[in-house]
Amino acid sequence: ELLASAEELAVSDIAGAWSAVESRSPRPAPPDIFQHRHLLRDGGPSGLLRLFYALNPLLPCRGAGMAAEWIVSMPDLLHFLEKAAGTAAGNLIDLHIAGFIAARADRKIEVQVNGFSNATDAGSVRSAEIELLRDLQSRYYPSPMPALAKWVAERLRPDLARWRNRSQREALTLRLDTLAKTGFVSRLLAVTQDGAARAQDNAGALGAMNEVAMIDAEMTAIDHGDQTRFADAERFGQAITGGIGLSAFVLTVMSVLLR
Repeated sequence: ELLASAEELAVSDIAGAWSAVESRSPRPAPPDIFQHRHLLRDGGPSGLLRLFYALNPLLPCRGAGMAAEWIVSMPDLLHFLEKAAGTAAGNLIDLHIAGFIAARADRKIEVQVNGFSNATDAGSVRSAEIELLRDLQSRYYPSPMPALAKWVAERLRPDLARWRNRSQREALTLRLDTLAKTGFVSRLLAVTQDGAARAQDNAGALGAMNEVAMIDAEMTAIDHGDQTRFADAERFGQAITGGIGLSAFVLTVMSVLLR
């Protein structure tokens, strides 16, 4: 009921209406009213949660598994995510945590949360969540988070599996595992988002495909040439056989005449 009342107050601009009715000289709406509208309008499914956390700065996050925790800031949340990453099977950031982050973090992080909430396919959700975790660690908890880094590394492996060059793919996988132990998500993304290395891998694969096509063309030409040479040899063989037969006939006639 409290959440429903808070939503009605913000959506219907009740505070602004009361201000206009109770005062003979209407005053402009307080700046907070516009912020509340923004949280609801741009917050999507977690808009009401964002507003609730924004109106209650000391209200702890109440995401899944947080009953025994007191999480009121971004460092507190990242400390919790580091512990949760060790056993998490699915996403680390759910709708409730996303609303908390958007309400308590800065504007840039809020925009990233919007992108994460609006992602539709599994690949986009995975990428948006990992990038959000990277920026949260960089801004609010610049310390090693090995459990979180290991969790991220496992979800980046499909990106490495698409590399064509086997030796390079194995080297990148080893590098990913090594960097995961350092505990920084940004270093892991630097491995999979290396545009120059990816372009080199694609160029190598394209070059290999062209070489295979050239070999196939040469084999086809050789096969066609063999067929042509076989036909010529057959024709020449018949001519030689005929010549030998004719020579034998001439010799036979000459031997008869010379007797």
